[in-house]
Formats: sequence, structure tokens, C-alpha cells
Amino acid sequence: MRLFFQIVWEAILDILYPPFCCGCGRIGTYLCPNCYQTINFIPLPLVLELEPNYIDSVYVTAHYEGVLKKLIKTYKYKSVKDIGKVISSLIWYSTTLPKVDLISYIPLNKKKLNQRGFNQTEIIAKELALLMKVPFINTLSKIGKHGAQASMNTKEERLNNLKGTFIISTQFKNYLQNEEINTDTKNEKQKETNQNKNNKIESILLIDDVITTGTTLNEASKVLKEFGIKTIYGLTIAHGH
Repeated sequence: MRLFFQIVWEAILDILYPPFCCGCGRIGTYLCPNCYQTINFIPLPLVLELEPNYIDSVYVTAHYEGVLKKLIKTYKYKSVKDIGKVISSLIWYSTTLPKVDLISYIPLNKKKLNQRGFNQTEIIAKELALLMKVPFINTLSKIGKHGAQASMNTKEERLNNLKGTFIISTQFKNYLQNEEINTDTKNEKQKETNQNKNNKIESILLIDDVITTGTTLNEASKVLKEFGIKTIYGLTIAHGH
């Protein structure tokens, strides 16, 4: 019954506030065919100038400009969650994605998550996990108080701002423990380390929305690789300059 009322309510909202193209304003869609044709896609993975670099490859759908920029901003700052499915489909049909064991995303801190009400990259990660038919897991948690990366002017400021930001999530640790529960012969003390050993998770696709220097993805990848993940691929909707 609850699902029924939710469907009815969403239908009413679509009538009162129909979707419109973020590029030209056309009613009925958040991205019309004409505006789709204006997107400047990026065909090859990015090479990041980071030292040390913990990301094996970074796949980016397009440049952060025009209709895609408007689409992302509307999604993030006006809380139009339905755009998450539009962006996921855009990525799926226009970006060559690597084969991975698991899909995850860059988390928000609790304050920003409460303010926004949702994590935009989490929605995209879940949608892509369904399309790619691989597990979705929240692998990381964000801790402490850090400034917004977009407000940092230099690469050094971005790196310093992110130090100690990410830790392995309890959900991911529990997931790995459950994978090994019937086959693991380690003693209890060894189990408590929660290291990613003797399990099937060797590669992760880690999703963020916009990449500039790549420091956020790199810091998150560092934590995952120290935990024992062999290969980390980054994926972002857009590349900003």
C-alpha cells in the first residue's frame, strides 16, 4: 500500500512539476536529444599527474561544460534525484567501463549529507551496479571536518585538506567477513584485522561526480589499496579545469 501511494504521489509531482531539459528547457526530459549532441565526450581514460598515484585508470564521460554542467548542478544543488538515472544511462551508453568485482563511491561527510539529503554519486553507483550486474557496496566512510575541495586553489591545498579523510566502512568490513565466514581458518585475532585477504574482491570501480586534479579519488584509492584491494579504477561524470 505504501508503494502504491508513493507511485501515485510521484505521478502527481510529474504533472505539477514536469521534467525539463537542463540545456534548452524542453518539457518532458532532463536531457533532450539535441542537447545530448552538444556534449563533449572524452573517449580515453585520463592520465593524472599525481605522485604517488594510487589510481590505476580514471574513466571520464565528458567535459564539465554546457548542458552536462547544468545537469550536474541541477542534480546536486536542487536535489532533483531523478537526474541520477539520466546521468547513469548517459555514462552506461557513452563510456567504456572496465570489468570490476565491485562498485563503490566517494562518500560525503555527515553534515553535507544531512544538508543535501542524498549522495549524488551513491545513486549513480547503485544504478551502474545494476546495469553492470556487479555488487554495490559502500566501501568508505568520511570522517572529520574538511573544507570543500572546490574551494582549494592549489594541488597541495587539496592534498593536505584530504589527509585522514577516509576510512574503510564497517559495511565493507562486514561484507568481506561474511564472504569468508565458512571458509576462513584464521584465528580470531587475525580476523579482527579485517584485511582484504583470501577473498574475491580484487578490483573496484570508485565513482565521483567531477574530477579536476584527481586528489579526492587518489586519497580514497590509497586507503583501499592499503586495505588490500589490488586494482582501483576511478569513474567521474565530468572533467573540470
